[in-house]
Amino acid sequence: MRNLMKQTTLIEQAAVHNNNENTPKYDEKSASKQEWKFWQTQPVPTIGTKIDTINIGPIESNKSVDEIRQEPYELPNGFFWDDIDIHVDEQLQELCTFLDEHYIEDDGNNFRLKSSMPFLRWALCVPDWLKKFHVGVRVTKSSKLVGFISAVPIRIRVYDKELSMVDINFLCVHKKLRLKRLSPVLIKEITRRGHLEKYFQAVYTAAPFLPGLACKARYWHRLLNVKKLLAIKFAFLGRNMTMQRMQKLYRLPETTQVAGFREMRDADIPQASKILTQYLTKFDLAPVFSLDEFEYLCKNRSSIVSAFVVENDQGEITDFISYYHLPSTIINHPEYKTLNACYMYYYAASRTPLTDLVNDCLIQAHNSSFDVFNALDIMNNKEFLKKLKFGDGDGNLQYYVYNWKCPLMPPENMSFFKKKSATNEDIASGGGDSSMFGLTRDQTKELMELLDKTKELDSNNQQDLQQRHIAYGKNHIPRKPISYLPFTSEWKTEHEFRHPLLLGDVLSADDLIVEVNDLAVDASSITNLTFSV
Repeated sequence: MRNLMKQTTLIEQAAVHNNNENTPKYDEKSASKQEWKFWQTQPVPTIGTKIDTINIGPIESNKSVDEIRQEPYELPNGFFWDDIDIHVDEQLQELCTFLDEHYIEDDGNNFRLKSSMPFLRWALCVPDWLKKFHVGVRVTKSSKLVGFISAVPIRIRVYDKELSMVDINFLCVHKKLRLKRLSPVLIKEITRRGHLEKYFQAVYTAAPFLPGLACKARYWHRLLNVKKLLAIKFAFLGRNMTMQRMQKLYRLPETTQVAGFREMRDADIPQASKILTQYLTKFDLAPVFSLDEFEYLCKNRSSIVSAFVVENDQGEITDFISYYHLPSTIINHPEYKTLNACYMYYYAASRTPLTDLVNDCLIQAHNSSFDVFNALDIMNNKEFLKKLKFGDGDGNLQYYVYNWKCPLMPPENMSFFKKKSATNEDIASGGGDSSMFGLTRDQTKELMELLDKTKELDSNNQQDLQQRHIAYGKNHIPRKPISYLPFTSEWKTEHEFRHPLLLGDVLSADDLIVEVNDLAVDASSITNLTFSV
């Protein structure tokens, strides 16, 4: 009886979160019902706005210097702006720690982002980078970092228009301040600084569905180290599946198969840059790299980027492919401490079939001791995802363009890669094949809609739900149809409700309490604290 009461309570809690207009929305229908207090003041199309290629262009005109605010936006007493100096190791390490603890986190406490100083320095110090675009917020008394946002310059072609933009990344707010509307202040401040440098458009990504959507992509995962992924509960054995069978299913050759496939050398960079530049012209949204930018972003860097080329018998570079490294920390596992993940990056399959090129990339990643290979379904990736045994994940990545009207494009027309990890929800679930992975976001949406209609459950229904859960087991949930909730003590109703782009709206009851000692802020100043937009 106690368990049934607990289950009923969980259903009620889940239903409350489903009805809360301030929770993140992962589809257009739900998002269109939400009041976007901040985004409705910004130059982005409203949700549902239909835009054709004739109307592509800026929403707001470029501003003159006199029209741009010259002073930083005001912060409440007890906080101050501070530009992070990426070339000072102490500050960079502080930023790494801050992002690891607050940027991407699995609510089940299984995985956490593990950023490295070299990776962040590479991501934030691209050609023409500016220190003023590495924006931090600190507590006055303790100098503790509690907020961060970054921008890096980039040339982006949107359909036939080539624009100088900034790429917004690493928006992060301390967990204990996420109800205080610090995120919109960070966004407005980085926008102000961008305007002063004559950047009036920006590209950014997020897991939630927000106004101004340009493209919706999904993460896919290819298992490499099956034994480890099972042990850390990134993947699960399905019915009639043993570890030996699963290892055989995902086994890769020991050596690469494409003739002339090898690591890219410095001497290859001009040719590789040329073929990538040509290849990217096929897509509607693509970066425009100079030779220096290509070299900086795509050459081999230990523990950051792995890049390969195919060289033909005449010494010509015909193809290029790369991936970047971004691990996660495994929490509280007795044997494994790090999930070694790599992510598909830029490629140009000019002469070699793309599937063959990626297969050799998988072999290289496996031989380099990576556990999982992640890829979005952008560019031509759908050609190889299923063929090479990628499983579709639970995490979406939405692309947005600030102050620019453009039609919603399918993922195969997108060719811009963000240097970031998969969403925390996707890492936590492992994504993937229905026979071995957990509840997907689509299932969660279906579940929440079901719960919304189910206000009362009689005892027979509750017992039926409980029996189904026991029959299937805690970790095996059929993908379709979904007709029950996996009741476990680990269920957290706030699981998906912590994204900083929600801009300070209520996320969970846990966030209502600010730990004053942790932030070293006077209780009197924190009680009614709100960051004014």
